[in-house]
Formats: sequence, C-alpha cells, structure tokens
Amino acid sequence: MSISRIFSFTPVALLAWLAYSPDVVYARGRGGGSSGGHSSGSGSSGGGKSSLKLDSGEAAIFSFFIVFSVFTFYQLIMAFTGMVGRRKEGEDFARRRPFMVVLFLSTAALLVTYVLGAVIYSHPNTYFAPGVNAIFGLTQELGTEFLYTAFFILLMYRGSAQLSRFTGAPVGTSTAGTISRVVVFALLFIMLASTVVRTVMGAIVRVTDDLRLAYNALYHVYIGIYSILTFVILVASILLWKNRDPTYTTHELSLWDTNVLRRIMVICAPVLLIRALFEISTDIITSHKEFYAQVSRLGLFIASEIIDGVTYLWVIYVALGFGIPPKQKGQYKAVATK
Repeated sequence: MSISRIFSFTPVALLAWLAYSPDVVYARGRGGGSSGGHSSGSGSSGGGKSSLKLDSGEAAIFSFFIVFSVFTFYQLIMAFTGMVGRRKEGEDFARRRPFMVVLFLSTAALLVTYVLGAVIYSHPNTYFAPGVNAIFGLTQELGTEFLYTAFFILLMYRGSAQLSRFTGAPVGTSTAGTISRVVVFALLFIMLASTVVRTVMGAIVRVTDDLRLAYNALYHVYIGIYSILTFVILVASILLWKNRDPTYTTHELSLWDTNVLRRIMVICAPVLLIRALFEISTDIITSHKEFYAQVSRLGLFIASEIIDGVTYLWVIYVALGFGIPPKQKGQYKAVATK
C-alpha cells in the first residue's frame, strides 16, 4: 500500500472510531483542565489518580500519538535528506534550501510533541510537572509557526518574481514586496511571542483568575493571527496562480508554478483552512461555559489531536514532494510491465 493511500485511509478510520467511541468527560486538555476557557496549563495533565474511568480514552490517545510519531519520524528523515541533499535537474526549485530547513524544524517540533504526548498518556497515574504540559503545547504551536514560515518563504519569492516582471526591479527589492514581508513576519513573530509567554504561564504551579484571563486573551490573539495567515496562504496562492502570465514566464518559473505553487493552492492551503476552521470552532466552544459543558472534553481533545496529526502528516508529505514533477499514467504502466 502506498504512502498516499495510507494517508487517505487514516482520517476515515480515525473518524469511524470516534463515531463509535463512548462519550466520556475528559478532565485534561491542551492547556490543562478548566471549566470553560483555556487554562494556563497547570491543570492535572498527567497528574495523579483520577476518579474518572479514562482507560480506553488514554489508550486511544496514546495509540494516536505513537502512529503520528512513527510517520513524522520518517518525514523528519526525508526533510533532513531534502535539506542537505541535491536534486536532479528539473526537480530542484528556487528557495528549496531555506524552505526545507524550516520544514525540517517544523517536523522536528511536531515529532517532539507526539513523543511527549505518548509519554504523558502512557503514564496516566503519574504526576507530571505543569511545565511538561506547557512544553507539549509549545512544541505543537512551534510546529505550526515553522510550517507557516516555510510556506511564506515560497509565496514571498513567487510574489517578488511577479512584481519584478512588472516593475523591472530585481527579485526581492520592490517596496510592496518588502512591506508585505514585514507585515507577515511581524504577525508570525506575534504568534511566537504568544506561544512563549503562554508556555511560561503554563509552567506556573499556582493559577490565579488574572493569570487565566491573560492566558486566554493571548490564546485568542494567537488563534486570530493564525486564522488570518491561513486565509492569506490560500488567497495569495490563488492570486499568484491566476495572475501568472505564461507568455512572459521563464521555463524555470513555469515549472515552479506547476510543481510548487499549484500544490500549495490545490492541496496544502485548503487542508490548512479546514484545520483553522476547526481551531476557531474549538476556541469558541471552550471560551463559553454553556457550550463547553455540553461537549465531551475527551472527544473534543481526541478530535483536535487527530485533525492536527492528519493535517500535518498530509501537508508535510505533499511539501516534501515540491518540485518533483508528477508521474504520468504511462509511466506507471511502463513500470508495471517491466
């Protein structure tokens, strides 16, 4: 079975499991347990014995983290190979090296997340310091921030190439391109700052109401910027593809559009948008006690981790193949007959 078929089957199997799983209340979440809103991470995650029977839920979460760890470890090796290795003529593309470096960092952060999650949920009766859960959230969000940085490296390059065609200026020197880069990377920096500050808050043992309110406010900022940047990736890729002019485009740039830009527009951006919509919905639910009291916290957490894991596995899998031309149908037949 090919890797692509495995990835396409995985979400169906996971969602089927969710449909038949028991509805139980989960006392722990990404940022620790709280009754409405996001906690600062000092909840009972990985804590001592619980009065709730969570054996099946703990086992399911542990299994998902193991599966995601195995696939992500393979992707980490592929990202490292793409970062240090060379590609054949026709498979390389502009900005591949910096893109692969940042993609490698994203994959490494996600691998740490899954391994740490597996450790936490394999010891449900062991007390872990609040900082452990905070680091879990830190690496998970760093994976997102590095991934988005990698995509913007590519989109900024293509936008600069588009502007240079109209202005005649060298790629990367136009004023409009500079302004857009400053704005985008400023937003990414704010996301990073929110992540770091909330990680420090999550490591604090004693949680006050003011600390919880500050944590929630910073998380809302993070989700807001994350949603905006997701929308920007989708819109920018569509506009760049729509406004390209094959008449004045070099052969190298034409291949870049086909084997990089089109895959961002058709595959990666829509998948990232689906995850962003889920994150917005989750933030709304957990921010209102009347909504939060009506949902299964365990089910919400499992659904969140499944969507995160499947999204990142699929997007990184596609990103690792950027620049490589798709095989034609005739090529598969030729291989089969040999």
